[in-house]
Amino acid sequence: MIKTIIKTMAAAAAGLTLFGQAHAVVDIFTVEEGGDVKFTFSGSIDLTGLTEGTTTVQDRGQVGPNQGYFISIPDVARTVWAVENSWTPFGTGGDNSNGISSGDAFAMFTNPSLGLPPNYVSGSNLSGIMVFVGETFASLGMAIGVYSTDIGNGDMVNVYIGDVAPVPVPAAAPLMLAGLAAFGLRKRRKAA
Repeated sequence: MIKTIIKTMAAAAAGLTLFGQAHAVVDIFTVEEGGDVKFTFSGSIDLTGLTEGTTTVQDRGQVGPNQGYFISIPDVARTVWAVENSWTPFGTGGDNSNGISSGDAFAMFTNPSLGLPPNYVSGSNLSGIMVFVGETFASLGMAIGVYSTDIGNGDMVNVYIGDVAPVPVPAAAPLMLAGLAAFGLRKRRKAA
């Protein structure tokens, strides 16, 4: 009986490792609202494996769907971090720098790199809004859909254009696996 419990616990532990380590994610949701296009972002970035660059001050609200870049930097400093992969384009539109930004600095530069607040602590929450007044998805050249980029360390930046629902992360899957293992053990004990 003890051997059976140990085997069941080992199987459950092995199942938990299938789901791997959780990585950081920044989600950017984009909607047409009241004759404007509004970007709302939130999430966090794990700086592990990223290389820190320069820190500068600027005020920018810019988007370039054809190159997949997004720059929301209110009148604050930002530090650039090099990332491994280029951003996933989210339309055919070129550069538009008429956005009005508020909240934390967050940018996806074309070189590719991330712009984050200076002294950003790995895993800290980021959030902000950028609005393009009098614009539409069509005028900005954005295509409705979900566009995801792995920045090279397992962290993801997801851009949701339009009324598209994010794919839920199976956070309860490890718990379900453990429950199924316990159920199987109980059924096996009854059969014996």
